[in-house]
Amino acid sequence: MTMTREEAIDVLKKNYPDSCYELLREAVDVAIEALKQPEPKKGKWECDENGDWHCSVCRAIVERDEQINHYWQYCYHCGAKMEGETC
Repeated sequence: MTMTREEAIDVLKKNYPDSCYELLREAVDVAIEALKQPEPKKGKWECDENGDWHCSVCRAIVERDEQINHYWQYCYHCGAKMEGETC
């Protein structure tokens, strides 16, 4: 089972280092702030029966004549990080 972000924050706060570990305290504070950020969206480029490509998250279409670069790392519409392509 994977720990959630909220559980990780709780563990970090419960095990917060005492004041003689300033550098470690600062690192824990940075980690907690990073965990509070929303998780990035993830998607894939998918192609339909017309040969058009779309984002699996927001369904934004990139038409064939735009010649999608299958290595685009993010959707131009919703910002989802693309993990590959399917067809």
